[in-house]
Amino acid sequence: MLEIKPGQYILGLWFVRHNPDLPVHQRQDWMCMVWKECDPLVLHPPAGTPPGPWLARYRIARHVSEGLRKHGAPVDPRTWWSAEIDGSLSDEVLLAKMEAVATDIAAYNGVPVDAVWIQGDAEKALALLRAQPWFHDAPLPDDTPGAPAS
Repeated sequence: MLEIKPGQYILGLWFVRHNPDLPVHQRQDWMCMVWKECDPLVLHPPAGTPPGPWLARYRIARHVSEGLRKHGAPVDPRTWWSAEIDGSLSDEVLLAKMEAVATDIAAYNGVPVDAVWIQGDAEKALALLRAQPWFHDAPLPDDTPGAPAS
């Protein structure tokens, strides 16, 4: 799962839908978020980002049914990966690289890319993401800090 929480400078989130023309067992979608950990009390100028490496968390969901989990459908298997990216890359350079990766995956799936360039904190990220029809979030269990996105 993705966690969107204070203390993150979130570059963006990319979502590549499954191709609805494929049989269900061949459908898969991809989602990735890129961010840096930062001090939530320090304001970072728009032209700069916090120090440290970029972090990426991404997943592939392989679909097992037509329905949605919230309507009782089986859970789609998801495989998650994490990566660390050179922190010296600027927002602009990394946005371009992420767009290229997402575009390649979307071309393979035969669908468009849904990209949300955030370049801000968790509050801005959630406001922008909640406006997307494909985004849904849920509270974590009481013993887990943060707000997840799936």
